[in-house]
Amino acid sequence: MKLSVVLKYLYFLVMLASTASADIYREVLQKNIIEWGYLTHDQVNPEFDENLSSIGELLFKNEQLSFNSEISCRSCHLDKFSSTDGLPNAIGVGGSGEGSKRIKSGGLVVPRNVLPLWGRGIANFNPFFWDGKVEEINGEVISQFIDKPPSDNPLIVAAHLPLVEIREMVLDDNRISENFKKEDVQTAYQLFDLIIKKINGTDQSKKLAEHYNILETKLTGIHIASAIAEHIKKHFAVRETKFSQVFKKNNEFTKPELRGGILFYGKGRCIVCHNGPLFSDMKFHNIGFPQLGFGKNGFGVDYGRFNVTNRPDDIYKFRTPPLIEVGNTGPYGHSGSVNTVEEAIIAHFDPLSLIDTKKMRPLDRVTYFNKIQKMNSEFEIPYLDQKEISELVIFLDTLNFIDSD
Repeated sequence: MKLSVVLKYLYFLVMLASTASADIYREVLQKNIIEWGYLTHDQVNPEFDENLSSIGELLFKNEQLSFNSEISCRSCHLDKFSSTDGLPNAIGVGGSGEGSKRIKSGGLVVPRNVLPLWGRGIANFNPFFWDGKVEEINGEVISQFIDKPPSDNPLIVAAHLPLVEIREMVLDDNRISENFKKEDVQTAYQLFDLIIKKINGTDQSKKLAEHYNILETKLTGIHIASAIAEHIKKHFAVRETKFSQVFKKNNEFTKPELRGGILFYGKGRCIVCHNGPLFSDMKFHNIGFPQLGFGKNGFGVDYGRFNVTNRPDDIYKFRTPPLIEVGNTGPYGHSGSVNTVEEAIIAHFDPLSLIDTKKMRPLDRVTYFNKIQKMNSEFEIPYLDQKEISELVIFLDTLNFIDSD
């Protein structure tokens, strides 16, 4: 069924909300869930190497993998915050503690919101990061490694980058500035070599070398990144949700959830971008989220996808975030500028309501105006009233994982 036909049908059902039976709603919703590419967790979760994953879990927690030995992958991807850090902008090297304590610790700000890791290991998850700086195109992995990617697996390539990212896991001190802060891929590999030497002789290094049947001295960045990638596949695999239970007919939506689902697939047009098994089209769009913090480009500006492609059409665009477990992974937006799912929905059709333009600096105001102009040229998003927004939030809660403890 074509989108226009589906929407007209759903509009009709919404208009008859007071008389249409719940069974019709469920039938239409189930049909559209299938047509928009949803797959359950047991259909998409990848196989993984148990031994390598266990080594990867230890490396994920190991602060020795940071050049300055003070931060690990887990510092920003905590179970407590459902694989994020609970902060608007990440706090990298120099930071300590969790949540608000980390903000006050004096660590360096990484000017992007930490992305959850759920489902990153599934087949065809591509591209990676807010701006898609790691992407597989026609079998070739495009990344900051240019023509020397360490792997043909985009997840493994993505696992390399935080370890050599300035402010994130590398302190920009004199040694780094003088020896490694260069537009040269070879220096990144040299940095990997130094990091690997730091863990040589440790239990993790010995286990990793044994797994690959090589000497410890032969370990490289790809061995570490591959182990971390296997850990991501296992630990951050997609889990059961009420949505998946309903899809398998092991549960039923409540009436508010059902109405929210009809809005999601119908009037709200959310499904146009939030589709597939993780509810993301993996494409790049410009949504009117306010900018929080100094931004990737400085002075309160983040050009998003443009920083990767240098194409004018990509300015202010960011990859559609997956919605699996969305209720527990806030704040939201590329800079974490909104705190709730409700505000994130509003940012799509009424972004000006989220800010006080009179309190903005002229440059920020002009930048935000340009962003909204570009957003309006790409989308025609309908107005939603407060009841509809609330019902969408209720529906999105069905995408949260069901606690198995």
